[in-house]
Amino acid sequence: MEPLPLAVTELADRLGSLPWLSDLLVAGSLATGDHLPGVSDLDLVAVVAGPVDETRTAQLVAMHAELDHAAAAGADLGCVYVDERNLLDADALHPTWTHGALTRRILSGITRAELVRHGFQVIGRSPADLLPPMSDDEIRAAARAELCGYWAWAV
Repeated sequence: MEPLPLAVTELADRLGSLPWLSDLLVAGSLATGDHLPGVSDLDLVAVVAGPVDETRTAQLVAMHAELDHAAAAGADLGCVYVDERNLLDADALHPTWTHGALTRRILSGITRAELVRHGFQVIGRSPADLLPPMSDDEIRAAARAELCGYWAWAV
C-alpha cells in the first residue's frame, strides 16, 4: 500500500487526540487505489461517540480550516462525521467537511460500498467491523440513487 497523503496523516493526528472519536476510515479513490494527487479528492469517514454539538463543531471547523491552509492545501480533504448510533441509518444527515466548509450530508450508499469493499482504517476498527456487507444489487441501487439524486441535482 502507498503511504497515506500528508493531509490524511495530519488529520488523523489531530482527530486521534479527541476522546469522542473512535474511528477514521478511508473511502473513495484512495481506498480503491486510483487516487491521483492534485486531481482526486480525499474521502474520509470519522465515527464519533455522540452528536457533533456546537463545541465539537467549533473544534472540527478550526481543525479543518487550519489543515486546508497547511498540510491539506489543494488536497480537497473531506470528512463525514458520523455518530456511531446513526451509522446504519442511510437517511441520517451528518456534519461533513467539504470544499472548505461544514455542511450536513448523508453517508451515501456509494461511500458505504467503497468502505465495505475497499476501505481501510487509519484509526480504530475496520469498515467491515462497522458496516454490513453490500451485495452487487445493493451497490447498483446505490449508484442509481446517487445519479438520480445528488448528481442530477448538482448538474
